[in-house]
Amino acid sequence: MNLKSLGTSALLALAGAVALVPSTSMAALSYSDGDLLLGIRALGGQGSTSDYLVNLGSISQYLTANTNDTILTLDTEISNTTVASDLSTLFGSNWASRSDLVFSITGTKFSAGLTLPNRTMFASRASTPGAHTSLPWDQGSVNTYNPVVGRLQAEGIRFGQGTDINGTQNPQTESGAFSLIQATAGSNSHASYQPGGTATNAPGNIAYGYFADPLGVENAINSANDLYVMRPSTAPEVIGQFTIAPNATVTFTPDGVPEPSTFTAIAGGVALLGVLRRRKTAR
Repeated sequence: MNLKSLGTSALLALAGAVALVPSTSMAALSYSDGDLLLGIRALGGQGSTSDYLVNLGSISQYLTANTNDTILTLDTEISNTTVASDLSTLFGSNWASRSDLVFSITGTKFSAGLTLPNRTMFASRASTPGAHTSLPWDQGSVNTYNPVVGRLQAEGIRFGQGTDINGTQNPQTESGAFSLIQATAGSNSHASYQPGGTATNAPGNIAYGYFADPLGVENAINSANDLYVMRPSTAPEVIGQFTIAPNATVTFTPDGVPEPSTFTAIAGGVALLGVLRRRKTAR
């Protein structure tokens, strides 16, 4: 998936206009090494037996956004998916205000490339909208990251297999070319890697067996997640923040890009400086 550059924060428009239609003709989905997956699940209540996954594209586009302070928007392929309708169908019309609905952003670069060393991980951590209040994830070596990367890669591969594995339909539904609804009890489901997941995928009841936070890599759907790039033997780097609006628009704000209120303050300061200069010249 390609993201288009426009300006100061990334608006990933995931809303669609068509109701959820299960697909039995699709098989594989688009997934490549280095892609980011948005995972949404309910901790209880309506929809707690389903995960919702969206491929947000290559990490390279988010790294570039961080460097150049640019805006990114999703291309028409992902915009044509029916994410808003899917979320309402799965989790109820009140999904955007549910405190038990959580989201995460994860991925890995298993092989070296995209300016990243092999076994690089990408993982979100709960934060506050408009401010990086999360603590960095623990730094580790290639050997430390290896089993975690393996789990992240297995989740991505499972996403890429879509509805069809070994010629048989599985409890998953494709909604567009980049999104997937899967049963939480399914093999290598998103939920299986989170706290409360399987002993193999979430050993020690820890997300992916590594992200030891009570929330794991998740946060409430109406809050925010900082995104960390974790290169082996290098301090994890926060590159920006993800939020999800009530209309299912996902926003990525690159690190270092001021919030809208900050832009207003800056503009006001510049205008005031101009007034003071004119007054001084008039004297």
